[in-house]
Amino acid sequence: MTIPQSELQGLFPRFAAPLVTGEAAKRFGEAVAKQLAQTFWQMMIDGPKSEAYLWKSFGDSFTADDITMLRQCFEEEMKPSLSLRQLTSLGEWYRKGEDEEFAVGDQVRVRHGTVDPDYSDLPLGGWAGTIVEVDDDGLCHIKLNQATLDHIHPVYQTWTRMTEREWPWISNN
Repeated sequence: MTIPQSELQGLFPRFAAPLVTGEAAKRFGEAVAKQLAQTFWQMMIDGPKSEAYLWKSFGDSFTADDITMLRQCFEEEMKPSLSLRQLTSLGEWYRKGEDEEFAVGDQVRVRHGTVDPDYSDLPLGGWAGTIVEVDDDGLCHIKLNQATLDHIHPVYQTWTRMTEREWPWISNN
């Protein structure tokens, strides 16, 4: 049995709290701590291979002390905040669309690393909302949720007002 999407959406803030309110925010700033929390979130969903790769790649960007602090926070505070059932449901939710079609009413989230197809320097990862229409060719029209609208960069807030004309696949109406 899967967990309701509304419950899944509430898991991230609890998972991220140790980083965004703790030592990482003090050391690197809140914006970096939030980005790390999103990276760790995706790592949890992707599984152990992703985790091993991430820890190895951190050596290029962080000191050994920083990595130790981050790993301790992840292992002792963040990871235990998710049950195996929650993690399994999150994985199913994030993979939706790979093997099945989206439908009106589905709650969706853009995968981290996804960029606007016309503007490759504009990331869309993490945006979430509800599918309000699916075209015959499979193009989804999405109503962004309030959390996404509250946290996207101001330049996007201006752009989302042009949605129906410029980005038919996204809506804030």
